[in-house]
Amino acid sequence: MEQIRCFGCMKLRPEGQPCPHCGYTDTPNEAHQLPVGTVLKEQYLIGRVLGQGGFGITYMGWDLYLDTPVAIKEYYPYGVVTRNTQLGTEVIPLSGTVGPRFQNDKDRFMREAKMLARFAQV
Repeated sequence: MEQIRCFGCMKLRPEGQPCPHCGYTDTPNEAHQLPVGTVLKEQYLIGRVLGQGGFGITYMGWDLYLDTPVAIKEYYPYGVVTRNTQLGTEVIPLSGTVGPRFQNDKDRFMREAKMLARFAQV
């Protein structure tokens, strides 16, 4: 039986069955979230959503180069942006929401991501 990566815990599991490790079944993410199985930057495999707040979405992920699980945080301020997952992964600001606050929040998000990346390298 073929083994596939579980999008719930990222361990290998038999295809066509619930994951024996976490019980995950092939449940799609919500329409505005990145679809499970999406590969970003040819390196990161997107899994289930771990959490979502007003500032962004956190996904279970798999680093295809390092062969290890990762958490992937996406800047997706609720009510300020949208996305058409049929067309791609791009986050599109809603009209009238692009301004200094949007850019400042995005910059703050990027600073936090860089700081977390430095900790991961220690």
